[in-house]
Amino acid sequence: MTHRLIWLFCILLTGCGTGKTPSQNQDGQPAENLEISYARGFTALRHKNFTEVTVRNPWDTLKILQRYLLVARDQPLPEDLPEGT
Repeated sequence: MTHRLIWLFCILLTGCGTGKTPSQNQDGQPAENLEISYARGFTALRHKNFTEVTVRNPWDTLKILQRYLLVARDQPLPEDLPEGT
């Protein structure tokens, strides 16, 4: 499972830009919406202590298939993580 998350994170990094559109996390703190150049079907939000990747169903874009929470290996898991993998 860990290898899959690392693989997904590497793919996301290759397609991510440095968008500056602000969003908010559950606590109302600002989160950076990352612009994706070539991939579709998911969104990536960079929060203060983690990155949230939401994968949507391509046939029903209102349905979320999976939510991944990416935390740096050298950082402890934040207490305020939303529900996800």
